[in-house]
Amino acid sequence: MRMSRLRLTAVVGGTGALLAGPGAGAAPAPRTPVPAAPIVTVAPVTPPAGAFMAGAACAPGGPCFSVGSAANGNAFSDVIAQESGGSWQIDTDLGPQPGGTTATFLNNAGCASATDCWAVGATGTDGVNGVTPTAGYITHWNGSTWSSVPSPTPGGVTTAALNEVSCASTTFCLAVGATTTGTGNSAVVNLFAEEWLGSSWVLTTGTPTTANYGFGAVSCPAVDECWTAATDNTGSTDLFYQWNGTSWTAGAGTLREFHGGRMVVNDLKCLTTTVCEVVGDEQPPSEADHAFTSQLTGADVPATTQLAPVAVLPDPDFDQYTGLIAVSCPSTDECWADGYAAEGGTNIQQSLVAHWNGSTWSTVPAQSPPGAFLQAAACSGPGACIFGGGQGQDAATFGPLLEETTTARNPQGAGTWMVASDGGIFAFGAAPFQGSMGGRPLNRPIVAMAADPATGGYWELASDGGIFAFNAPFYGSMGGQSLNQPIVGMAATPDGGGYWEVASDGGIFAFGDAAFFGSMGGATLNQPVVAMLSSGDGHGYELVASDGGIFAFGDTNFYGSMGGQHLNRSIVGMAADPATGGYWMVASDGGIFAFNAPFSGSTGGMALNRPIVGMAADPATGGYWLVASDGGIFAYNAPFYGSMGGRPLNRPIVGIAT
Repeated sequence: MRMSRLRLTAVVGGTGALLAGPGAGAAPAPRTPVPAAPIVTVAPVTPPAGAFMAGAACAPGGPCFSVGSAANGNAFSDVIAQESGGSWQIDTDLGPQPGGTTATFLNNAGCASATDCWAVGATGTDGVNGVTPTAGYITHWNGSTWSSVPSPTPGGVTTAALNEVSCASTTFCLAVGATTTGTGNSAVVNLFAEEWLGSSWVLTTGTPTTANYGFGAVSCPAVDECWTAATDNTGSTDLFYQWNGTSWTAGAGTLREFHGGRMVVNDLKCLTTTVCEVVGDEQPPSEADHAFTSQLTGADVPATTQLAPVAVLPDPDFDQYTGLIAVSCPSTDECWADGYAAEGGTNIQQSLVAHWNGSTWSTVPAQSPPGAFLQAAACSGPGACIFGGGQGQDAATFGPLLEETTTARNPQGAGTWMVASDGGIFAFGAAPFQGSMGGRPLNRPIVAMAADPATGGYWELASDGGIFAFNAPFYGSMGGQSLNQPIVGMAATPDGGGYWEVASDGGIFAFGDAAFFGSMGGATLNQPVVAMLSSGDGHGYELVASDGGIFAFGDTNFYGSMGGQHLNRSIVGMAADPATGGYWMVASDGGIFAFNAPFSGSTGGMALNRPIVGMAADPATGGYWLVASDGGIFAYNAPFYGSMGGRPLNRPIVGIAT
């Protein structure tokens, strides 16, 4: 059993018909003691029956589109699903088809802005064996409607199709695909590319004439700077080409074979003009297909282009056939890829979604209807992505599939994370695992973490001020800079646009949209600062010292403190009550001290296996969780989602977030 790519191409068989068939990838399971809820879920929209989604694109900040085709008997027409602000709609009536054609396909899309997107594919004639694609097909989105525009096709070709398009600006896009000349066994596949320069689409000059290769993917990180991947339909090594707006150059990179098999590139997205993420599937001669990821890099592209070591993504349950088909990168340290995982001999397959955090790839939980596969991915921003494909075990049950990330935020306390001093992350409930520093070298231990309310990701904080971002933007850090005292805590702004770090002497360091409202740095403290929190509007913050002293800055209210009062144990953490604006502080014995916030219980006076090290508030219930250094969780008027209590840990737990 071998799965092939599902994206439509102009590689044809003896009938000259456009062929379709699947491709894609997977990664090591995160260290989650209980299964995390899916963070990629089926979208609340259903395209027409008989449709499948082949490609996707998003403008920065949205909207997003997934494009494909719908079959009604032997008749085919394009389908576009649009997502904007969490709402979906389906467009099937995209205007008249180009003259002389009876069918249209859309294979992929690209956006320059919210009012300037392109979808590409092929036009042709219907037949009993499918569709013969006679020319490339391009349609344009102007912010309100789609309309087809002329697409030039090389002369003398038998078939033609465009497979992908990428735009670096509103006046520079490149669309790529393949043509064939001849028919039957004498058919030869050729490279096909055209560019948009602001007024019309024109064929690129000097398009390489490498026989039996067709362009399958393109990414343009800058104007006059595009990288493409070309696949050989006879089974030879895939090639990379660069277009500089004037001429084509063959890349020097070759894919390192991992299991001695052919490496098929299904997609690539360039993070910069010198680094591109590559995804695909390896096809060993005597083994099942393996999904892989790699990087196309070079300080002087393309002269020193090379492919970094391949990362093969195994799946523990569906590990016999895997492939990654599409990839999207909303930032230079975040990518999402999708595809399929199938179990040999059973025809059982499932959706596969993988996430890259800037250094490593891992799979993420995704809903998967029976027979699901994904082959389209696009992101409008960090953690905000859509995916498209199909589902069904046979022709009778086959239909379209649209999925989307649900990581806009961890829904109102529906899960928790805890972090260990080595950076290991443990996720519970609906809190998604986004990666960790566990098992990786650190200059200093992790001391705290904070959730990103915008993306559903999080930041880890080391005592030297180093920040490690997972599905969350990096705004800067104190790592590598001189500090008077070690960093002990952090807080994120309510919009996730920045964060503060606090040192044990009360020094404050602000990054992103986090403003500086003052600090205790340079002042005399009775006891060191141990934690901080942000005000509800982000226009202030409060610090707490180990003796329970509170220091309020900006618009935060001082409701009282334990400073100067007797404590059985030192204060180790604090949390804000979002309902009242008050706060709780917690001591290492689990004693809770509530100020303009409800007291729901504590472990004060109870025997604990290990001391309490932090707390987090449940915004849904008004309760809170306490976490001990052994990972034990104590929930008060808050759901219990699980804990690490009684389980072996490499390093002690130091913080909790929700």
